[in-house]
Amino acid sequence: MKRRLFSLAVCLFLFVGLFSVSIIIVNSAAGDGIVEVDLNVRGTFLRAMDDWPYFGPGDYQYDSNLELQVGTHTDFHVEEPTIIDLQTEGFNEGDKISISWLGGVYPDGAWNPSNPGSIGYGLRENEYVPHGGLLGLFSTTPTLGNIDSLNRVPGAIEFGSNDFLTPDTWWKDGRPELSEKLRLKGIDWYDSSMKTDIPEDFKISPYTGMKIEIPRNARFMFLSLIDAYYRDNYESPNGLVVTIEKDTDEDGLPDHWEINGIDTDNDGTIDLDLPALGADWEHKDIFVEIDYMSASRPNQFALDSVIDAFDNSPVTNPDMVSGINLHVMVDEIIPYKEVLSGFDEFYTLKSSYFGTQNERLDQKTVEAKKKVFRYCLSVDKIWLDPPTHGCPGISEGLACDDFILATGTSSLSTVENQAAVFMHELGHSLGLAHGGGDQLNYKPNYLSIMNYRFQYAGLLPSRPLDYSRRELPPIDETNINEAVGIGEATKTVWYATWETPRKYYCSSGAYAIDWNNDGNITSGLHLDLNNDYNVIGSLPSSRDELLAGYNDWVHLVYRFRGTPLYRRSATPDDYHIELTIEEIEQITEEAKNIIEVPIPESYNPDEEKRSIEIDLSSRGTFLRAEPFQGSPSGGSAVEDPAIVNLVEEGFEEGDSITISYSGQYHYRAFWDNGELAEIYTAEEIPLLGLFSASEDLNPIDKLNRVPGAIDYGEDIITDPTYFKHFQTDIPEDFKIEPHTGAEMKIPEGAKYLFLCIYDGFYPDDVGDIRISIQPNNSSAFPFELIIILAIALCVVILLILLLNKRKKKKDQKPLKGNSQK
Repeated sequence: MKRRLFSLAVCLFLFVGLFSVSIIIVNSAAGDGIVEVDLNVRGTFLRAMDDWPYFGPGDYQYDSNLELQVGTHTDFHVEEPTIIDLQTEGFNEGDKISISWLGGVYPDGAWNPSNPGSIGYGLRENEYVPHGGLLGLFSTTPTLGNIDSLNRVPGAIEFGSNDFLTPDTWWKDGRPELSEKLRLKGIDWYDSSMKTDIPEDFKISPYTGMKIEIPRNARFMFLSLIDAYYRDNYESPNGLVVTIEKDTDEDGLPDHWEINGIDTDNDGTIDLDLPALGADWEHKDIFVEIDYMSASRPNQFALDSVIDAFDNSPVTNPDMVSGINLHVMVDEIIPYKEVLSGFDEFYTLKSSYFGTQNERLDQKTVEAKKKVFRYCLSVDKIWLDPPTHGCPGISEGLACDDFILATGTSSLSTVENQAAVFMHELGHSLGLAHGGGDQLNYKPNYLSIMNYRFQYAGLLPSRPLDYSRRELPPIDETNINEAVGIGEATKTVWYATWETPRKYYCSSGAYAIDWNNDGNITSGLHLDLNNDYNVIGSLPSSRDELLAGYNDWVHLVYRFRGTPLYRRSATPDDYHIELTIEEIEQITEEAKNIIEVPIPESYNPDEEKRSIEIDLSSRGTFLRAEPFQGSPSGGSAVEDPAIVNLVEEGFEEGDSITISYSGQYHYRAFWDNGELAEIYTAEEIPLLGLFSASEDLNPIDKLNRVPGAIDYGEDIITDPTYFKHFQTDIPEDFKIEPHTGAEMKIPEGAKYLFLCIYDGFYPDDVGDIRISIQPNNSSAFPFELIIILAIALCVVILLILLLNKRKKKKDQKPLKGNSQK
């Protein structure tokens, strides 16, 4: 009997165990890492006003006299936000995901549901007025607190993404006259607003969405519109759909598609076998289909050159192999027409020829392919509005899926130029403008095929077929320092419009550039270096501009689904102004006489490495910090740290510098009734330094405030903040000791130096600190070399002594036959 009971217990245990395991497997396999949800447009996880209880049944509106009118429309409360169980949907902490959204909302539409577009802003698609975008928040639990609580999500996770400063509830900046009317009706809380901002939320922008890594312990995601008054929002006919996709390699293609293929209607049948087409979920992929007119088939050598450029790009991947797999499918011939007049004709052809002949037999396959493939038509000629504007290529806009090549034009007669135009227009579809991140063309510090200066090989034959790989330092056209160059050892080109006749110049940008070719290296020049004020193929703009560098490869927009041009046709307002055939020929002819500008022989780079002195704010820091909370006698906000532009000051990577400082500051000054009781001199104040590739600085509540920080290798462990004990320690900072200062070499990639006092609470400090940065004598032997030479000298001396000792022993050894018996 006991045996039977024991056996029965074992069977029951195994059954329960297997059942439990099966439940776990089902739950973990329930999602495939891609989910679409309809957003609740009246739902939020923020503190919000729900005034429905104050008015009872029936919605309300106001007449021209601001009299409250009780309506008969549907009653709407502020509702709960959209909450996604990440684990159930197949997501885990550490997964890289993309979040995007499509659809619209009628702000104020609930005041007249029968015709919501007649009220307020009307329908807003893929944007939200006045604040623009969605809010997201990660949490450990789905728990949601009361609507009047500031921190409604007790499990909210702060993970360092850019916090969005949400607006106060609407009435603060609303209509004071309406508040007065309401107060007379016994409603007195409208004339004040409620704070809604919390540190854990993040913004999901319209059109571009966002890429993000699911933080540790995150199990749920909360979603909400950004708004100050939720109750009157009304759904658009197509709703507002949020898509979350697991995308390990961040190429805009969900892992599920790249591993299994695309099933457009979830019927269990794969409509497009993406892995068979070469997709790799651990390596970035871009797909392009090309159809062509007779005699306009793209040159395969040109396409292979672009494929190689993408393969050799510095883009990183989870498989630890750099580069992008560019898949170009040259498909079929389309009917010939000498001139394509624009995208209206393009869309007609695309509707008939996109996809292979076999793929077009199944509309679901075509729809699946449209989610992945960009489409290019290679035609004879393009004539846009105005009719005389013929160009070798054009994209329908930025971050799109369609572009055109005109291989019949003379400017595409060479393999090099055809490759350049294909890569240029593909770049527009990947989100790149003519200035990288802006429309300022011809910038000498933007070394990219997107820049007209470097698009055609005839202008600078040595230029590579490449997008920009580095964000070079900015150039202020009103205050040019010739000693700085552009910070890159590649030749650059500029066009001297201030000379008659105009001339093309080129020079290596590694060191100084004599921009005005006067034989001297000076500073404070005022020149139009990108000559876009009065030059062909350029938008009208000012002579006096800040020319920003840009890193193209790190800013590519892979995902075109959800962008404005994915759902609608392009208009001429979307097109980019491209060079006409005549303008290209003119530039090519003028470039035959390009002048190479040498560095003046009298120029000594070390002379430009001058000592500099800057004032340091005692309340400035690049660490995470606490804001001012109030004190007996006032106080000030936390300020920005001192930021030194090393390039503008003449310093380069590898330069040896010494940082020292003097002065004093007063700790707890505002807490001692204005008495500067706690005084610390420079001998007692440690400073912190940090090198960075950019001058970007995040808000004070973020742990990693300097996104371009470079690890120098001498980390100091900083203490938490004084009151709230926020963690402040980051691995990239270093300590500058009192008395001795710090001697160091500027690390690779460093363009900026951040400096601040080391403190646990900054708002109550007052001080006067002066920092000095001096170049060390480059002609002197480096300390490391002295050590090496000293060791080598010791080794030589030791060898000489050993050889002498051995010789003496040999001389003292008696000869055979001469020994005494």
